[in-house]
Amino acid sequence: MIAIMIGVAIGGGVGSALRYALSRQSQPGSLPAGTLYANMAGSLILGVVLALTQENLASPWVWSVIGAGFAGGLSTFSTLALELADLYRTGKRSIAYGYGLVTLVGGLASAAVGYFLTSALTSQF
Repeated sequence: MIAIMIGVAIGGGVGSALRYALSRQSQPGSLPAGTLYANMAGSLILGVVLALTQENLASPWVWSVIGAGFAGGLSTFSTLALELADLYRTGKRSIAYGYGLVTLVGGLASAAVGYFLTSALTSQF
């Protein structure tokens, strides 16, 4: 249990650092593309790891470290909420609504693509 928790902490730290670096690429007041990319990538990774775990091609340890740790650190709800609030507060409401909608739909679609594509590819082995 301790080894898994340490792995999750390390994975989460790496994912969070990568998300932070991506989020710094966006210009203030514009579409937060870095966070959007991080959320889509995190959702895709979660879909892939879920499929691998369900097909018994990845251990629960991999799910914990890569899924909960790295992908959980990479994707973020708190940064999304902060960026949405900032866009709304500064009068960029249409960007805020679009960003929120694209993040929600895109995140679900990314997870589904990762899951179904991985399931299809692994069923051939």
